Amino acid sequence: MGCGIILFIIYNLKYWFVINDILFIENFEPDVSLIIAAYNEASVLKEKIIISLALDYRDNKLKIIFVTNGSNDASPEMIKAFNQQVQVYHNGAERISKIAAINGAMQFVSTAFVFFSDFNTYINPQAVREIIKHYTDEIKGAVAG
Repeated sequence: MGCGIILFIIYNLKYWFVINDILFIENFEPDVSLIIAAYNEASVLKEKIIISLALDYRDNKLKIIFVTNGSNDASPEMIKAFNQQVQVYHNGAERISKIAAINGAMQFVSTAFVFFSDFNTYINPQAVREIIKHYTDEIKGAVAG
């Protein structure tokens, strides 16, 4: 019992002496790109676009790019129907790897921050805003998979 209390105190000492250096700038909303790979997803594509457009981030700050390389259904045409809200990158009918398709779409990215998402991943509406707030410090960066 005594050892447990001592370990607990030692472990928590850092919270007594370390100053929390996490500072969030309240209105930090840089331009962000969201790249979503989609292969022959026409049957559920409209729903995914609507969900992506509903993300809690200003419309003019969020650039959504769908990558549809190799799709032989109506996916590219369906995305184009959303006009300026969503962009499509479709480089031919040849199916290539998802990574190669995403790398091809990167030439259209002009933002400092890029998020990648699989088509079947539903993103929490506040996810972009909650993640991006941690990057007010230009030294920070992250990769997750």
